[in-house]
Order: sequence, then structure tokens, then C-alpha cells
Amino acid sequence: MIAEQVATERALLVETLREVGPDADTLAADWSARDVARHLAAQDRFSGVPAFLARRLVTATGVRLTETYLRRPRIGAVANGLPRTWDHCLRRLDCPPPAAVVRQSVVVITMWEHVVHHEDVRRPANIARRAWPDLSAVISWLLAYNRSRLQGIALRMVASNAGEWRVGEGSSLTVCGEPGELVLWLSGRAAASNVVLTGSTADVDSLTLRLAI
Repeated sequence: MIAEQVATERALLVETLREVGPDADTLAADWSARDVARHLAAQDRFSGVPAFLARRLVTATGVRLTETYLRRPRIGAVANGLPRTWDHCLRRLDCPPPAAVVRQSVVVITMWEHVVHHEDVRRPANIARRAWPDLSAVISWLLAYNRSRLQGIALRMVASNAGEWRVGEGSSLTVCGEPGELVLWLSGRAAASNVVLTGSTADVDSLTLRLAI
């Protein structure tokens, strides 16, 4: 089920990339839409096996590969592969994701990457979203993934019409919003997310900083 939704999200993302063009700004730091397309297309190299192994590492350790890439640009360059043209990347993304990256053990991470990078491209251009996938599993995974960054906080995530999650111990902080907004907030994009935060200003600022990319 999630794998089918990944394929749908990927197709919508490609439509958005085509609409904004390669030089469009994104929410992903100084990346352009071309950089996002190149990054995602690179995940398909060698039938998706390197991306599968990287996601297994993330699942096992909670390491944030984005932080590694920022500290060591050469590693990021290797991960993204050889520079490819815009058209090459879009042709690659027009194809279904490789079977390796939609295996049950990593498919939630694959969904997360596609959804967040879609929002990275879509929001600065104010392009309407046609549909959202079910993000419940993504929120659950993000909370587990960020557990070490949530220390000292009793976090309650409330998704509109989609349930709620509670993790951690400490100061109470509640985050309310649509599922996609919660995913963005947990993915370090607080400034771009539309959520309502209830808790002390100090806790909000501290956690926002810890989650930021």
C-alpha cells in the first residue's frame, strides 16, 4: 500500500518539478529544483541498492545523513552521483522507484524523502497540491528517528482527523496541524510548516533548533 502511494507521490513531484523549472528556489537550504531532482534521481542508481543500504543504516542508528553531507560536502557529492542533466533526472523520476527502496523495511523513509522534497519544491512556488498520501506511518517513523533530539520533552503530536502520538518525558509540548505540516515540522522545516505549538517558548525554540537542518 505504501509502495503504491510512493509511486503516486513521485509522479506528482515530477509534475511539480516540470512546472517550476530547474532554477526554482526550494526550502532545502541553497538547493535549486535541479539539485532536488538530481538528489532523488541518484537514489535510483544501481537498482536502488546503495539507497536501500543507506536507509537501513538510518533505521538502525538514527544518523542524519543530511548533517554528514553538510559537514563533508564530498560525501554528499558521492551520494548524489555524477552531475546529470535536468532532463535525465526527470526521465529517471518518471519511472517507478526501484524495488529495493520500496521494501517494507525502508519504504517509509522513501515516502518521507519524496513527500518532503516535493514540499521543498512546491511551497516556494505556491503550487497547489493535488493530493496527500497517508502520512501516519511517516509521522511514527519520524518520532522514532528523532527520539534523541526530543530528550527532555513530552511531545504530543495531534494530526487533524488522523490521530495523535505521544513520545518522551519532560516538559509538555503539543504540536497540532495537518499530517503534512507535522511531517515538515519534524523534518526541520518549522518556518515553512503551518502548525500550532503549545508549550513554553524556551522549549519550542530549543526543539526547533534541534530539529533544524
